[in-house]
Amino acid sequence: MFWKIIGALGLTILLSSCATVVRGVHEDFRVVSDPAGADVYLSTGEKGVTPATFRKRRRGNSFLVTITKPGYYSQTVAGTGAWDSLYPNPVSVRLVPQPGEHPARNQRLATGNYPVAIPAERAGMVRSPYTKRLYDVHAVPHGSLVHDVDVDKFFLNP
Repeated sequence: MFWKIIGALGLTILLSSCATVVRGVHEDFRVVSDPAGADVYLSTGEKGVTPATFRKRRRGNSFLVTITKPGYYSQTVAGTGAWDSLYPNPVSVRLVPQPGEHPARNQRLATGNYPVAIPAERAGMVRSPYTKRLYDVHAVPHGSLVHDVDVDKFFLNP
């Protein structure tokens, strides 16, 4: 009976370390953002630019991932070195534009004879005067040009 218990215990230890033996103790840790090109700072001192890949130890302490880009709100995500893999992996964030600083808001006001967009049933949305296609203009200032990709023409955001 004693040898059966020792054998079962040994088998349990062998199987629990199988992931480490097969996959090693490190893992590629990825950070991606929309838009890309954001700065990444890990609380462990590593830095990068999205899309970024870091080599991290699977079993370790928790760490923080901070993603920043000018004109957008920063975001921080907690990561952990769990029992057999990093979580979350990859870290994927969609950066939210700050009011008044989004790149589309820096476009000059249009000059010339452009047709005006048709107001849509939803706030922040307009329809193209050419194709009636729905466009999201939340980040486009009033009086700026919007590109209708179907006919390659511009119209004014009212």
